[in-house]
Amino acid sequence: MAGTAQSPGDHADADDADSVLAEREEAALARGPDVTAPAAAARVDAAVPATSTSDLFPAIQRLKQEQARLRADKKRVAKELKNAEKRRSRLKRRAKQLSDGDLIAVLEMRALEKERAKADLTAAGPPPLDAAAAPKTPPS
Repeated sequence: MAGTAQSPGDHADADDADSVLAEREEAALARGPDVTAPAAAARVDAAVPATSTSDLFPAIQRLKQEQARLRADKKRVAKELKNAEKRRSRLKRRAKQLSDGDLIAVLEMRALEKERAKADLTAAGPPPLDAAAAPKTPPS
């Protein structure tokens, strides 16, 4: 293994690394104790409001209720997604059994049904006003 042997230059690199670490340690000692950690802790303490144990119980209960609600929502969405995927799969399976002519006939029937529904709405006219919603005029 040719790459495992160390050359004399490798020792010089190790000595340089040791001297850099020693310089960093000396600089840290010269600066003195690190005052940023206590200052940061003081800022965090000031940002978090002091709460007693009596304030924690309602907060915990509220979080548990929210967690339960979110779990129920997640379960509902997963169920809806599963049902939609099944519906899509069934429709694709049925569509594969239809010929091109059958598909065209289905589209034509849908268009005809939409036209009839639209015609029924326009023939019925505007919806009648509700007697309760109509403005009352005082007797003259």
